Amino acid sequence: MTGSTGHPERIAVLGSPGSGKSRFCHLLAHATGLPLFHLDDLYWYPGWQRTPDQEWESVNVRLAAQPAWIIDGNYLDTVPHRVRRADLVVVLDHHPLRCVSRLVGRSMRLRRRGAANAGSEYLPRRLRHGVDPPVRDLSALVRKALGFRNRELAVMRDLLSTVSGEVRFCRSQADCARLLRLLHNVVTASSPVPGLARWQIDSELSPCSCPDPSAGRTPPR
Repeated sequence: MTGSTGHPERIAVLGSPGSGKSRFCHLLAHATGLPLFHLDDLYWYPGWQRTPDQEWESVNVRLAAQPAWIIDGNYLDTVPHRVRRADLVVVLDHHPLRCVSRLVGRSMRLRRRGAANAGSEYLPRRLRHGVDPPVRDLSALVRKALGFRNRELAVMRDLLSTVSGEVRFCRSQADCARLLRLLHNVVTASSPVPGLARWQIDSELSPCSCPDPSAGRTPPR
């Protein structure tokens, strides 16, 4: 799972809604120093308007071509662009009912606080300070979480069987913590964790700017 620096430089993170992808990715970015991109930041516009299909395809091609990244998100049709370039693919395969529980809890917190006071809850960048509802469609997310293993994950497994990078399945918080610890140790074995300035990233593809406190935590022990 190594790039040109001896450790992963491109990491794709996949998983069901409610599996904790965004929070895991914040910790992963802190552990590795890699620039983090949330696909939802690039896809959703104010009013929960979608990016047009042709533009979205172009964004994903450009993003996958960058020299270093952590990319958070599924968008099944775009997964091939990322996993074919990734040194490491992480799949958060948590139990569907646990994912649903997280989705419901998160939705309740966001509806109570509103988008402007989301705190550590992830929201797409263009929706953080507007008047749009902070949750677009909870019932659709719940259906996706319940059907993820039989639908999206089944397609992903076929695709992942053909990629050259390493694939890791994390089925629990303990699995996630072990992987974060491993990657942090691999990166720091040869040098300090690099800063974002090290990478030549397309200026139109802005990395994560979330006000998430987990971005400043040390990896779990």
